[in-house]
Amino acid sequence: MAQAYCLLVDPMYFGIITVLGMMRNYVLANIVFLVVLCPLLMSYLFIKSIRLQKQIRLLKQKV
Repeated sequence: MAQAYCLLVDPMYFGIITVLGMMRNYVLANIVFLVVLCPLLMSYLFIKSIRLQKQIRLLKQKV
């Protein structure tokens, strides 16, 4: 189980670190990523999840 998890997460983690390392200012890039991009992505996924739950609820009511 842990090995499958590592196979999935490691490429993403090291990809993010590589992209941040290519920036001139690593600290600033890290702050932008953690303060701006991650919350925006989480908000988008949260809203998408709520919409999917509403669609599922509507489909269950039709049956």
